[in-house]
Amino acid sequence: MTSLAGVFAGRDIVITCLDAVHAIANAKIAAGGIDNYLQGETS
Repeated sequence: MTSLAGVFAGRDIVITCLDAVHAIANAKIAAGGIDNYLQGETS
């Protein structure tokens, strides 16, 4: 999540020199964080 609550940025946007494998792996991590946020989990 960014410094704004409920606003997320994918790591491939934050760090632009990733290959497809790393971008997909990071997307899975981000999806888990977004899912946790939407379910009301804080960690």
